[in-house]
Amino acid sequence: MTLADSRKALLAMHAEGRRDQFLDLGFRYLDEVRDDAEITLNVLKALVHAGLGGPARELLAHRHDLAAAGLDTGELARSLEPVPDGRVPWIETDGVFTANLEALLAHRRNLCDAAAELRTAHMEYELHRSGDGQFHLSQREPGRLRRWVGSFHDPTGAADLRIPLGPSGPATVVIGTGVSRLVDRVYAATRPDEGAASVPIFVIDDALASVAAWLRTQDRTNMLGDPRLCLFVGPTALQQFEQFLALNEDIAPAEALFSPPWAGDQGREAAQVTRRIKARRQQAMIELAGRHRRRADQRSVADWIGRLKPGATILGFTTRSTTMLQYSMRDIGHAFEALGYRFTLAIEKENHRYHSSLTTSRTVYETDPALIVLINHFRHEKSGALGATPVLTWNQDPTVTVLSRETGESIGPLDFVCGYYHERCTTEFGYPASRFFSTSVPVSTRIFHDGPVPSDDAARYACDLMYVGHLHADVEQHLAHWRSSTAPDLHPLLDAVRDEITALHGRGEHIAVPRPIVERLAGALHLDLDEAAIEDLSNYFSYRLYDIIYRRETLGWAAEWAARTGRVFKLYGRGWANDPVLGRYAAGPIEHGEPLRRAYRCATLALQTIPGGFKHQRAYEALASGCTVLGRHVPPDFVGMGSAHDFPTLDRVVFRDARELADLAERFLSDEALRREVHGEFVDVVYRKFTYKGVVGDLIGKIRGAPNTHSSEERCQ
Repeated sequence: MTLADSRKALLAMHAEGRRDQFLDLGFRYLDEVRDDAEITLNVLKALVHAGLGGPARELLAHRHDLAAAGLDTGELARSLEPVPDGRVPWIETDGVFTANLEALLAHRRNLCDAAAELRTAHMEYELHRSGDGQFHLSQREPGRLRRWVGSFHDPTGAADLRIPLGPSGPATVVIGTGVSRLVDRVYAATRPDEGAASVPIFVIDDALASVAAWLRTQDRTNMLGDPRLCLFVGPTALQQFEQFLALNEDIAPAEALFSPPWAGDQGREAAQVTRRIKARRQQAMIELAGRHRRRADQRSVADWIGRLKPGATILGFTTRSTTMLQYSMRDIGHAFEALGYRFTLAIEKENHRYHSSLTTSRTVYETDPALIVLINHFRHEKSGALGATPVLTWNQDPTVTVLSRETGESIGPLDFVCGYYHERCTTEFGYPASRFFSTSVPVSTRIFHDGPVPSDDAARYACDLMYVGHLHADVEQHLAHWRSSTAPDLHPLLDAVRDEITALHGRGEHIAVPRPIVERLAGALHLDLDEAAIEDLSNYFSYRLYDIIYRRETLGWAAEWAARTGRVFKLYGRGWANDPVLGRYAAGPIEHGEPLRRAYRCATLALQTIPGGFKHQRAYEALASGCTVLGRHVPPDFVGMGSAHDFPTLDRVVFRDARELADLAERFLSDEALRREVHGEFVDVVYRKFTYKGVVGDLIGKIRGAPNTHSSEERCQ
């Protein structure tokens, strides 16, 4: 841009009231132009408007064009006297800096060498705060106008700035720190829910003085204490970034880049680093795939299955983002160990790390397990990373991947499935029935048993009735969440499903499978939905909606009974304390393990209320811990192979409405002999049919005896 173009742009900015942009360009323009009284006066006014009296007085003293134009500079100087200086002495920021630096170094030992320089690097700058609270960095060289570092105008502070990211990312590079709010905005935009998977943010700044200022302008201890914020600073920042990604294959490379205009070539160079890392990882994956193929060529299907015997290694993959799957895999591992196997658990070290195809393939090759165990996931999702190793998938949830024809047709001679949805998977989605072993999620009797509880815990956990589960949302919150994440043309369908399910429940009808409701209403609205959309709306919108209505109604009955009788009712889990009706019974979150066992052991009764029926891990855990379980009546429990098939006396512990719940609870609370008798009947079934050790042992036998697994000629392709 020529000086003439700059002047034209400045006049336009001034006329439009774009103060910060005007100051940013104005200082650079005046540093090149000795005589332009109009621009000088307007820059002076803009500084006054910004509340930066110090730089304004300095500009007036430095420029001579105002006097030459006949303006009274003495009067101008007097008019500037009431304007605050705007400069922030660095000493005022020492407390914030010390706290931020401690948080930074506590989690990033690689920056210890830079600590000494960070303590002094800021001294080459001056810090200002304008009247709107914005910080600005500047630098002054002898004989020249003040230079705003980066830019006086910081668009990252704008309220309407849109950061097109969410909790699921992607991984993002941010170039530069200083007094910019860009890092803060990206961090906030990608903040996950508590305990959920997160994405890394890579912050790159080659100027230590800029980083030092960033550590002084705001308390960022929470952000700096988060390991997903990966910081690379100083002259070798880009080399640090590349080395970090090379050494951490479980960190996703960046797919998004935020680089302000003043950041120079760092953004382009960071993108080149990402491309190089992706290429190296792809090459490493190709090499590992070759090793897997050579190993597979040496083993027949029978050889693979023959390795599944005590002493062999079992490899289980799980994730930090869901505690229930962690607990399930933990219990599966304990069962294999009890049967004489070595169990190796593969889980991300931190929430912002992931099982990439490369890390998965490397883990499988180096471990060389006899069996890989997955929950809700399958070999075909892993892009060849599992080699030819036998895989057992435990279906626990009706995910789009589980209920998929692509998945069913992908099941090969060394793929085995167990868990829920046997009938649907084998009849609708093409799973081979000979390698699908139906079972519910069992209980770990290593964790849950009726052993004694310390007296102080016995007093703390004692209650008449307890329930365990998180409060996630009410009906309207659930609907609002789905409306915010689906296309507008689906909103009428969401509303219609909500109205239909609410009405059906109000008439006392049980909804075992919501898919027909979704298909019928979608047809009535002339919506052409694909299979994935139907399954998603059926399982994650409709079924969960019904579960919310069903569960809250049951807990409301229990609360009414407790309030009327003075009985002690405890709700364990997150969120209950904030519920206006059930909050008074909230007992807080509880760890799935010994604390939950003790709670069950000290409660007289436990409540089971899910639309799926009585057979559920929660019920087994309570029974194994010595607690009698009451369950809401579910019609499918009493049909065919429903819960009553395994628990013949189920009708003794189920209720249909608030009155039956109250009567049943009072009957069991007042009759210990009855309680012991019924509990004995139920816990005997749990120990015979629903312990992890028993189920896993049975699964091993079924895998070893499955058809087409004894050929010494057949190879797994």
